Amino acid sequence: MQQPLPVPQDGTPSASGQVRRYVRSLLVDRTDVSIPSLVDATIDWLTRDRPLLVAFLREALGSIVYETVQRVVATTRSDLMLLGEKLVGKEEVIKQGAIRWASWMERGATRHVAVLEMDRQDCFAAAAHRFVDSERHLTLGLLWRSVGDNLADGERVGDRFTVEDLEVRLQNIQAQQLVLDNSDRSWARRLLGRREIG
Repeated sequence: MQQPLPVPQDGTPSASGQVRRYVRSLLVDRTDVSIPSLVDATIDWLTRDRPLLVAFLREALGSIVYETVQRVVATTRSDLMLLGEKLVGKEEVIKQGAIRWASWMERGATRHVAVLEMDRQDCFAAAAHRFVDSERHLTLGLLWRSVGDNLADGERVGDRFTVEDLEVRLQNIQAQQLVLDNSDRSWARRLLGRREIG
């Protein structure tokens, strides 16, 4: 469901609202959507209207500055934590986070079991299942990144690799020690446009 445009007191759309309206106009009768192309077109349009650009930056930067201040303040106060965009006391965070564990079921040794009913073997089995699942995802992630590193822009996997090549690459990756270090995690988060953790 589409959110209504923010409307200032005089009834005209806010700068963010005007940008949203422009982006929607670019989507009319489109059968495919390229986010980077839409971003570039919106930047080109926005930079031709300096007052709108300044108003948009003021609206957008307000939340970024606020979030940054919140994070810095949280690091100076041991009793505060950032929960979403709000600073809250650690006790409140723990109380809210603990609610999930009351109904969480994890794959144990022989069955799915409520967390508080898990025994020692269930805990080890749950950890093992999680490690094996993450190993599979990490292996495939390393495969696709190594393949992507060897492709030029616009080149497809089949232009450079055969299915046998992919299997050899996968086997070589599986023979190595699999580690997702912080630089890979940061690279992936940036690529997907996700916020850094912490």
